[in-house]
Formats: sequence, C-alpha cells, structure tokens
Amino acid sequence: MGTLKHYLNDLICQAAPEDAEGQDAIAWAITTGMVKPGCESLRADVKLIRENHTEIMVAYFDQVAHEESELAYAN
Repeated sequence: MGTLKHYLNDLICQAAPEDAEGQDAIAWAITTGMVKPGCESLRADVKLIRENHTEIMVAYFDQVAHEESELAYAN
C-alpha cells in the first residue's frame, strides 16, 4: 500500500507542481473516479491528467461551490 501512496503523491505533484488547488483537484478526480491512472507509467498518467486538466478543474470547483452552498443553506 505504501508504494501506491507514494506513486499517487508523485503523480499529483508532477501533474500540478506548486499548485495546491490543482493538487487537491487531481486528488479529488482520482478519488471520485473521474480520472483513472493506470499506475504503470508515471509519464503516461501525468499526460492523462494534463490532457484532462480543464475538465478536472471545472468539475472540482463546481463540487466545491455546491458543497459551500449546501453549508450556507444549512446554517
């Protein structure tokens, strides 16, 4: 399990270096199944994420906005 965790960390950091929001969005996209890295080639998985970067970011920020509006409505 540790190896997979390190692989995913490397993938997220290489796909969005020095971009905390981008890294959060990529982690969200992987956990939700929006992006499915093959975990065989880091280069190929980084390419997959970069090719889908705009869609990932839009979907992530839509989800964040939705959650924020639900919290505001609940209060």
